[in-house]
Amino acid sequence: MKIELRTELKHVLLPQMIEMLNLLQLPKLELEILVKQELEENPFLETEEEEGEEKTEEREEEEEFKWEDFLQPDIEPYSSVITTGEFRGSVPVSVPDIRNELLLQLHVSTSEKKQLQIGEYIIGSLNNDGYLKLPLEEIAQTLDCEVSDVEEALKLVQSFQPSGIGARDLKECLLIQIFEHKSKNCLEAKIVENNLKELELKKYDYIAKKNGITEKRVKRAISFISSLDPRPLNSYLRGEIRYITPDITIVKKENDFICMLNEPDFPRLRIAKSYKNILSSPKNFSKQEREFVEEKVRKARFLLTGIEHRRMIILEIANLIKDYQREFLEHGTDHIKPMNQKFVAERLGIHESTVSRAIHNKYVQTSHGAFALKYLFGGATKGKFAELSTVSIKSILAKIIEGENKKKPLSDEQIVQRLKKIGFNIARRTVAKYREQLKILPRRLRKK
Repeated sequence: MKIELRTELKHVLLPQMIEMLNLLQLPKLELEILVKQELEENPFLETEEEEGEEKTEEREEEEEFKWEDFLQPDIEPYSSVITTGEFRGSVPVSVPDIRNELLLQLHVSTSEKKQLQIGEYIIGSLNNDGYLKLPLEEIAQTLDCEVSDVEEALKLVQSFQPSGIGARDLKECLLIQIFEHKSKNCLEAKIVENNLKELELKKYDYIAKKNGITEKRVKRAISFISSLDPRPLNSYLRGEIRYITPDITIVKKENDFICMLNEPDFPRLRIAKSYKNILSSPKNFSKQEREFVEEKVRKARFLLTGIEHRRMIILEIANLIKDYQREFLEHGTDHIKPMNQKFVAERLGIHESTVSRAIHNKYVQTSHGAFALKYLFGGATKGKFAELSTVSIKSILAKIIEGENKKKPLSDEQIVQRLKKIGFNIARRTVAKYREQLKILPRRLRKK
């Protein structure tokens, strides 16, 4: 055996960096929940007083620090983050038909023929709640492929929005949503994995005893679980209007567009000065108390840094969208230009995974409606018309078919000619592929 010494560069994520990325991934409302909980649990994190409202020395003396209110080792702090801004309220989100949106996410995520075939079959097999009830073995037999191929495609579909899509049962649906925001060994996941029946029966004392924690901590975990959606497709298919709170607003001002970060609804945060008094006189406090202070101050500082980092990255991406997708902002979805995560990462000098987390489950409000940021990250056609995104082509194709004479619907070749007339040289087989992806029937089946 020959022993060699080699130098090798590896990209390793430190725990602090992982936490920072988790904060970046949080949408606005979840960030608000995190900050509010941290304000309740961390005595050294506080909001800045409104202008003109300063604490008097008497008031400060009244607010005596009480260790017993905070030294509770059984209670873990909730790990999430928040940001605030000028925009207030929610708006209806403008997204394509949900099944078409899932197909779009599939085709943006992979170009592998086998995965596309299996993924389309899975999406077409989802029930009205968004669950996959067909056995994977049956899908594999139908499509003449391996079960492992179906498992891989299903895992891909389960990464799409709305979160929880493609789950095979309630437990898996909730776990998919939990793992988007928390680690795999978090309390919420343990409760769903092991105590779902007790959760339904509200046996909080049993769950607390089984997990070796306080009932108060259990109720906080259940509060988070209750915010999850057990039926990810249900509201879409009932035709309900879905409301979201945009993270970014892009508005036109004179001849230019400006970006606004819709930051969370709380005052600016800061670290309380009381920790200095404790650490400056260590003899007056036990080792446990000093360690408690140091840990809480560290968490407060990390939260402030994480919020600012999140704000900076999202704003940079928003400004890139504003500059690069100007035609979309002016004229609508028919004019979306090709833009993927790698392109954005290279332009901003950051890692692709950072872009992925920054756009995850976040929305931008434009004059044409509110859109998931992922919707703007479409692929591009190849060749002469590479400056046109597949999202735009599909949108134009759908509008051509929508406006056809229903008694004499257009053939794929006629659609090709229509596209050529407006400057898009697309092959007939490409038109057929896009039509199938949009779940639009062929000519003979569209005739009325």
